[in-house]
Amino acid sequence: MKRHIEHICMALVSAIVLFSCASQPRTDSAGTTSPKANRNRQELSISLKTATLGKTAKALCDQAGGNIVLMKGVEDWACPALKVKRMPYPQVIKQMAQSAACSVQQCSNYYFIYPSQYAALTRVSLDKASGPLAETHVEDISFGAGYSVLVVFKWMSQALGVSLVADNEIAEAECGEIKLTDVTLSETVEAVLKSARVVAFNFESKDEYLFVYSPRNRNPQSVLLNTRNITPEAAELLKRKVNVSLPETPPSKTEVVVSDEPMTLRDALPVLSKQLGVRVTTESIMRSLPVNPVTLSDISVLNAMNLIVRQWPVAEFGFEVGENLITIRRRHEDEHVAER
Repeated sequence: MKRHIEHICMALVSAIVLFSCASQPRTDSAGTTSPKANRNRQELSISLKTATLGKTAKALCDQAGGNIVLMKGVEDWACPALKVKRMPYPQVIKQMAQSAACSVQQCSNYYFIYPSQYAALTRVSLDKASGPLAETHVEDISFGAGYSVLVVFKWMSQALGVSLVADNEIAEAECGEIKLTDVTLSETVEAVLKSARVVAFNFESKDEYLFVYSPRNRNPQSVLLNTRNITPEAAELLKRKVNVSLPETPPSKTEVVVSDEPMTLRDALPVLSKQLGVRVTTESIMRSLPVNPVTLSDISVLNAMNLIVRQWPVAEFGFEVGENLITIRRRHEDEHVAER
């Protein structure tokens, strides 16, 4: 099922306007720390009616700002009326969470609200993610509960012009309510995974992409099968920078269309061939394999193909490159691709 961006996130007006990239620390026009850094010292006087936790959190963000992430499932929990006068912002968040029988984790740039039995989620971290991609500045992101990690990652990838991918196991998890402003990409991905109750995962943060995968995914970083006999022409092909969007190229740069349904490899091949500028084929036995929707921006053909194949958690597949041809195929019994 395809959804236009306005159906995904009613709080956002334009995918291009609400996302920006920056490698510099976040500061205001005077060069001082962003006002968000002072929010924890802010005192609030606010009155919110009895509602669900999701609606109360949204109303709080609308009236007072703030970055709040809810674990999937608690958005419909009852939240009594919230009436406070000159209460510090962190205490307001804590009172709201506790009134809905939840706990709250104060992270560096957002608050995570969760039931106490899911405390393991507070250990989810992407602090070790580094480099310009991980530090990409996300100005504003808002999602309602129920969207899969697949949809959120694809939407963010197109809106930001980055390559953010999860393997098939991680991609299926459903996210909770998310409202974030003035954060980094790594902080955003961390919050998405917490909201989706993803405790066990690994990740790779590279200059060209950020890949999140299940611990059961034993694929190596490269699944290129004929590394020892690549021609100079094929080597140049693998270095070529491309943009990939499955299941189709977006109608325009300002319109984001996402699908939460995988396509078959058979249907993906002609799209990949056109976008990579080289014919891509496969074995007939693999044509029915599912390929998740994905957006990859300004990425090498080598890394694009690696990410397409590595979405499958089983370490049984790879690809080889020849003269004007890329073939996705099963590994032979005597073929070895190094483990991680």
